[in-house]
Amino acid sequence: MNCDTIKGCVFEDSAFNMMARLISVGGAYVTTSSVSTITWKAFNITDDATVVASGSLVVNEVIFNTLQIDGRWAGRDSLGYNFLHVLPAGTLTSPGTYRIEHKVVMADADSTEFYLHPFQPKVESIWSS
Repeated sequence: MNCDTIKGCVFEDSAFNMMARLISVGGAYVTTSSVSTITWKAFNITDDATVVASGSLVVNEVIFNTLQIDGRWAGRDSLGYNFLHVLPAGTLTSPGTYRIEHKVVMADADSTEFYLHPFQPKVESIWSS
């Protein structure tokens, strides 16, 4: 099993995309009707894992019923993504390393829960204004 953290680099106060291909425990791609809730937390792991932001996502705004391929997915693979969370500008305001975790609760009878592989952006300073 590969539990790699998804890493990247962004500038402070910048928006950025987090994309994934989500598959349910049963093996099917998740859809808007199969997901009940998605929550997220951003931790500053440079500073003792302090939670710096958190929230709930609107399922039909971040889950796609079909796999998507566009410029944001360029060069990854030919299948695409069905999850897109755009972290708003101003969320990660200080340089350092962060960890963003997403908890997905399914709309099945058991309310099955799972976490996405964490996103771990390194936030760099902006020198110009």
